[in-house]
Amino acid sequence: MRFLSCAQKRSYPEFFPMPEKNNVTIVPIRPVDHRHQGLIDDGVLSRLDYDLAAGAARLKNLDIEDVLIDEFQVKPAALGKSLAAFFGVPYEPFDPNRPPPPPGLRLPRAYVEEHEWLAIEETQEGLVILATDPERVRTSRVVNNVFPKHKPVFRVTTRREFRKTVDQFYGDGVGSISDLLSSLDEEGMEETGAAADEVELSADNELVKLVNKIIIDAYNMGASDIHIEP
Repeated sequence: MRFLSCAQKRSYPEFFPMPEKNNVTIVPIRPVDHRHQGLIDDGVLSRLDYDLAAGAARLKNLDIEDVLIDEFQVKPAALGKSLAAFFGVPYEPFDPNRPPPPPGLRLPRAYVEEHEWLAIEETQEGLVILATDPERVRTSRVVNNVFPKHKPVFRVTTRREFRKTVDQFYGDGVGSISDLLSSLDEEGMEETGAAADEVELSADNELVKLVNKIIIDAYNMGASDIHIEP
């Protein structure tokens, strides 16, 4: 294992314990996630700080992107630029004024959260697909199966901004019963084959959430007997 020595100590004991000997800090050098190499190349943060962030993410069981943003003040735009350079697609920042996609392009929320991609709009270029890992989505060809009549155009975003976009389109949390019913009704996609099975499984998850919501609401209203029938 290679090591990095630095005469000046920058103390982050709660993030990454660093052994000391003769007033020299020894920090193990771990491979940089290639998606984040641009942060170092552009001087957004040092290699030492990246190692500290990676250690903090492991110790706290957090996403390293959240640690970089919250603890090391890395701007989402800088992170997005690094992701764009790695994946070779444009970075798409969170837009609080973006309208939700039409019903025919809406996937079940459970599916979107699990696979981290969704369609956000149709343009002259094609159907814009927002993803945290566009290469994985592209090579799986799931977009072509779910939307066979559309040409996919990929955009990358940070995980935090992706979660914010999901909340923007679907609402925070579980939502009301009407919201859940709407989610089930709006699955007018052109799914085929394995993609249909994959999306149907996520629709089943939405149905389970709907039933749970009905039970909870009935209990809160003081219902003594709750019957769920097909």
